[in-house]
Amino acid sequence: MHKKIVKNIHFALAGFVICFGCLVIAQIVSVSMLYQNSLKFEKDYLKDTVCNEINSIEIARNEIKREWDESGKDYTETDVKVEITRILKKKLHETTYSNEGYIWINEVKNYEGGNDYGIRLIHPNLAETEGERLSTYTKDANGNTPYKTELEGVKNNNEIYYSYYFKKLNSNKVGKKITYAKLYKRYDWIICMGVYYDAVKGTTFLAKDWVQWILGLGYIASFGGIIMLIIFTRMKVKTEMLAHDEEMQGLHKKIDVDTLTKACSRHCGEEILKKEFYSYKLGGNSPAIAIFDIDHFKQINDKYGHNFGDKILITVVRALKGCLREKDHIIRWGGDEFILVLPGLPKKSLATVMEKCNKIVRISEAINENNIATSVTISIGAGYFEKSDLSVESMIKRIDNALYDAKKERNTYRIANTDSNLT
Repeated sequence: MHKKIVKNIHFALAGFVICFGCLVIAQIVSVSMLYQNSLKFEKDYLKDTVCNEINSIEIARNEIKREWDESGKDYTETDVKVEITRILKKKLHETTYSNEGYIWINEVKNYEGGNDYGIRLIHPNLAETEGERLSTYTKDANGNTPYKTELEGVKNNNEIYYSYYFKKLNSNKVGKKITYAKLYKRYDWIICMGVYYDAVKGTTFLAKDWVQWILGLGYIASFGGIIMLIIFTRMKVKTEMLAHDEEMQGLHKKIDVDTLTKACSRHCGEEILKKEFYSYKLGGNSPAIAIFDIDHFKQINDKYGHNFGDKILITVVRALKGCLREKDHIIRWGGDEFILVLPGLPKKSLATVMEKCNKIVRISEAINENNIATSVTISIGAGYFEKSDLSVESMIKRIDNALYDAKKERNTYRIANTDSNLT
C-alpha cells in the first residue's frame, strides 16, 4: 500500500511537472509573441511618424512659397530650405514622442560615403553637435557602422530599418535602438526616428512578472497579457491618430484660409466653386459670382511699399465682410484679385449688391506710414453660372471679360453676358 501511494505521488508529481513545464513553455511562447507584436507595432509607428513628418514638410514648403509669391518676395529654393530648417529645428526640439523617441535629420553631401559625407542637421539628443560633419567610418559601441548602413539603405531602397548602439536621451547611458530612416530627396535629407529596445521590452516584461506571481494560472495570464497588449495597442494607435488628426486639421485650416487677409484661400475657393457648379448642373440654383481687383494696386505698391499694399488688401476684405452675409464667401484668387460667391442672391438684386460693394470699399480707408488715410476703389465683373458653361473655368472667363470692361472705367461693375444675351 505504501509503495502504491508513493507510486501515485510520483505520478502526480510527474504530471505536475509536465503541466508546469507546459505552462512555462506556453508562457515563453506567449511572451515571445508579445515582444514580436510590440516590436512590429513600434516599427510601424516609427515609419508612420517619419512619413507624416515628410508630408508636413511638403505642405509647409508649398505654403511658404505661396505666401512669398503673393507678397512679391524675391527668393530661391535655398531660401525656402533655410526657412523650413528653422521651423523644423524648433518643432523637433520641442516635440516629445512615446518611449523616449525623437526625430533627427542628417543631410547628405556625398552619396558615395566616406569622411564628411554628410552633416548632422537637426538632432534633439545632441543639439550641441548640430552642424558637425559625419563619416560612414564612424563606429558605435558594438563596432557597427550605422551611418554607412543608413546611407546604403536609403540609396538602394529610399528607406531602411536598422539597429545600433547610441547614447540615450537626457542620459550618458548607451543603449541598443531600432531606427527607421527615409530619404527626402528634394533636400538630400535622411529623416530618422528610433526607440530603444528596452523601451519595447517594457510591455513583455510586465507580462512575465505576471507569470511569476500567478504561475498556476499561466494560460489565464497569457490571455490577460494578450488582451492588455490589444488594449494598449488600440489606445496608443487611437492617441496617435487623434494627435495626427489635430495636426492635419490645423494644416487644413491653414491651407483653407489666406494668412494675410483671412479670406478663403484659392485652394478652398476652388473647392467651393466646384461644389456650387456641380450643384447647379444637377438642377440647383446658381449663386451670384463676382470677380474684382483693386484699381491701381501696382501704383500703390510702388508708391507706398508692399507693407502698405498688404494693409489695403486687409482693409478691403474686412470692409466687404462687414456688408456681406455670413453664408457668402470672399476668396483671395491671387495677388489683389478676389472672387465673391453669394449663394441665393436673385439676379434682380445683383446690381444693387455690386453697387454696395463698390461704395463700401470706396469709403474705407487705410493709414499709411506717414499717418495719412488712403482710400481705394475696386472694379467688379459679376454674373451667374450658365447652361453653356462646361466648367468653372468657362464661367470665370465670362466674368473676367466683364471685369475687363469695368476696369476701363474703374470704380464700377459690369454684369457678364448670359445665354439669353447670346441668342
